[in-house]
Amino acid sequence: MTEREDLQGLAPALPAELIGRAEWDGMSIDGADLSGVNASRVHLIECAMTRCHADTLELPGLVAAEVYVGAFSAGTWRLKDSEWRDATWADIRVGALMADNSSMVDVTIRGSKIDLFSLRGAKVKHLTLTDCRVGTLDISMSKIDELTMSGGTVGELLTDDARMKRVDVSETEVHAVGHPGSLRGLVVSPAQMIDMAEALATHLGIVVRTADD
Repeated sequence: MTEREDLQGLAPALPAELIGRAEWDGMSIDGADLSGVNASRVHLIECAMTRCHADTLELPGLVAAEVYVGAFSAGTWRLKDSEWRDATWADIRVGALMADNSSMVDVTIRGSKIDLFSLRGAKVKHLTLTDCRVGTLDISMSKIDELTMSGGTVGELLTDDARMKRVDVSETEVHAVGHPGSLRGLVVSPAQMIDMAEALATHLGIVVRTADD
């Protein structure tokens, strides 16, 4: 249930049913106002959330497998300690997406705008962002096997104390990278490497002299 065309045959659900420890299997919620919903440890299996909106939506401890989220907008979406597997988020617009300490396996985000995407302390097996605009992507203290971005932009990438096997931003416009001492596993383009040279030199204590010095 990871693509828009897979949504036929799902049972409709109401916002009032999104409560703590709810278990949804093969259900969809469409066009709903989810403002103020605070439901912990919800289980979503083969479900969809489309054209919904919220000022603040809190789903801590959410467990989601084969879930599609499309055309969703929120000021703040809190997903601390959540688990996502085989999921797609498409065309979402979120001010602050707080997914600290979450787990993500085979998650795709595409065509979306997120001002702050926090994955602090998260465990990421495979996360792909395509044509997304992210203001700040914070992966500090996270453990990442593979994160790939293509197209789109990142205003600031924060990697403090992150353990990265492969974080590929070589095909994305990145305006700034945080702590230069926590970049092992980061994949960048030659042009991005040149842009980062001054910050790396400063971190390493390298003085670059010119002919005029």
